[in-house]
Amino acid sequence: MGKYLGIFPPTHALAGARLGHRKSDLIAEMGCIELAGLVDAKSLPSDKTLIVVVDNGPFEAALIADSQDEIDRVAQSQFHGDRRPCRYFVMDRETAEEMVDKKPWA
Repeated sequence: MGKYLGIFPPTHALAGARLGHRKSDLIAEMGCIELAGLVDAKSLPSDKTLIVVVDNGPFEAALIADSQDEIDRVAQSQFHGDRRPCRYFVMDRETAEEMVDKKPWA
């Protein structure tokens, strides 16, 4: 799959002491809209993107599903038995791009 949100960069308002929190909680605290499930890319405004947060147990991975192909991959994975819990958010596309995991944050 494609791009993932990394840890919040040091300049981000939610960085620092918040590193122990789950990514989905931090994304929710940012004011992103949580959805009940997957949506078509066409249903999102052009300045928004879908974030799929997958609970891997010890950590969460936050996928930027910025195309219909990415959304379809998630749907296919779930259809074929991937039962890991997921949360779905709508985030400003620009904000998501700024938060792409670019190790190390500089």
